[in-house]
Amino acid sequence: MAWFAIYLTIKIGKNSQKTLDNIKDIVSEIKSLYLEKDQKNINKEDKIIKKNRINKIQKENDEYENKLK
Repeated sequence: MAWFAIYLTIKIGKNSQKTLDNIKDIVSEIKSLYLEKDQKNINKEDKIIKKNRINKIQKENDEYENKLK
């Protein structure tokens, strides 16, 4: 009976470790996906900021040209 209890303890321990490893892998994958998503959002924001700067400069240039006319 004691051997069976030891066997079950070892078996449960191995399964628990496998489960923990699986959870760790899943969490790592989720973090990676979030990082990718964050990077894509940062790139989009950078493009928007650059476009806004270009538009502002173009508007200032147009206003300056209009003053010269």
